[in-house]
Amino acid sequence: MLGGYKDHGNFENDAGVQGAADFAADKLGDGKLAKILSAKTQVVAGTNYDMQIELTSGKKFQVVVYEPLGVTGPFAGSSGSWGSMALTRQGL
Repeated sequence: MLGGYKDHGNFENDAGVQGAADFAADKLGDGKLAKILSAKTQVVAGTNYDMQIELTSGKKFQVVVYEPLGVTGPFAGSSGSWGSMALTRQGL
């Protein structure tokens, strides 16, 4: 579907997905990122990362992280330049 979310098949090796997941885990404040369970991306005026993540606390979350256009580097979020993060569901 044009404009819709697409499964991100190789998310384990994708720096953008890793950066978005690390950013989400940091903002959740409930442990560090343990693993990414699934990831989908949507290209808009930037990229939406829709992910299921598990933290070191054992809790699992469904998160969406928006990366605006013009952000450079796979971990640009560490400098505070990620756009926004929205929790769509938690406690999978």
